[in-house]
Amino acid sequence: MSGHHRLAIATLAVALGPLSALAGPGDADGAALAVACFSCHGPEGRGGGEIPALAGRDAGEIARQLSGYADGSIPGTIMPRLAPSYTGAEVTALADWFAEVAP
Repeated sequence: MSGHHRLAIATLAVALGPLSALAGPGDADGAALAVACFSCHGPEGRGGGEIPALAGRDAGEIARQLSGYADGSIPGTIMPRLAPSYTGAEVTALADWFAEVAP
């Protein structure tokens, strides 16, 4: 994936993040939130490229990684910029949704 593609994807994901603010507390929809992840992590998070698959991974592991990207304890390229935009409920919803998807 070229640098231009990654920048475009990151820009799109950051732009979509604030849309979650329209939902009420506890209304996080993992399936709806996950759509923004598919451009890098593959359809339904099943991978297929150099970015790791998320489908079928442990929900706790996914949540810990997202939290690590958000607080800067896990380095990365795009995820440290995206992860801080998710609320705790959204992180849980995303992690739970990806954990339920068959790899």
